[in-house]
Amino acid sequence: MSKVSIVYWSGKGNTATMAYYIAEGVKEAGADAAEELKALGRTLAGLV
Repeated sequence: MSKVSIVYWSGKGNTATMAYYIAEGVKEAGADAAEELKALGRTLAGLV
């Protein structure tokens, strides 16, 4: 199984929302998405 890291920068939250849905698609495709989405300067734990 492949592991995928999703790293992004979001100024107003739109990119964070897209990253969340990308992670959901990665999981549905059978790969392991990281347990945390990594944003530059902060960690959004528990979103995925």
